Amino acid sequence: MRQVSDSPTFVQLLDDAALLSFEHQLHLAELLGEHSWEVSLQDPARFAFSGERPLVCDRFHLLGSAAPGPGSWLWGWANPTGYPQALLGLGEFVRDFGRRHGVRELAEPEVPFAALPGAPTDPGLVAGMFTEAAKAVSGSWSSYSGEVGGGTRAAFLVEHQDFPLPPPAPQRVMRVLQQGLAELALTDHRRAIHAYAVRRGLDPAAHPDRIELASPGLRATVHFDQFGRVGEITASMEQPA
Repeated sequence: MRQVSDSPTFVQLLDDAALLSFEHQLHLAELLGEHSWEVSLQDPARFAFSGERPLVCDRFHLLGSAAPGPGSWLWGWANPTGYPQALLGLGEFVRDFGRRHGVRELAEPEVPFAALPGAPTDPGLVAGMFTEAAKAVSGSWSSYSGEVGGGTRAAFLVEHQDFPLPPPAPQRVMRVLQQGLAELALTDHRRAIHAYAVRRGLDPAAHPDRIELASPGLRATVHFDQFGRVGEITASMEQPA
């Protein structure tokens, strides 16, 4: 597991994860196609997809659940049901990071929806927020969440040999930047783009008004306005030799 070096806030963790998580979820959706899922949280634990591409995960991790009744997120390690330790270790790693760095959303066993940025009420949105933060801390990037009854949403990080991303392709990087910036609720555009570029190996060069990115076949510049928001993205692309 990769540990974050500084002491970010919960919101900063969401920005750190946003674009790379977005690309992983695009990859996962394309890999699975139309599908359904099933999970067993008791020994032998199992997480499987069926449909166009049947697949059994090599490993998976229970993060927690967002329930509309109490209006709160409950971490898996705090759930009184008691699950196998192998499913909870990554969540405990995230919890320990939260305790060391004062990120209470990661450290407290149960977090009310109303205490989160924007006070969301949708369990799916809440599960997504905690999943993104866990990705930024752990370095595990593929996730899945689904309803488990009564409107409650459970969140998992999933692993399989086919889930890691291929090397960055120019067209995919530009899609992630353009579509991600349009669809994701980012707080700090500059931080989110820089975090993505570093983790994706895009050799970012930061300047006061722009970030320059480079990879085989791609040269791109992300320009920021006076408020730090993305104003324009210019790019030249060619197929690598």
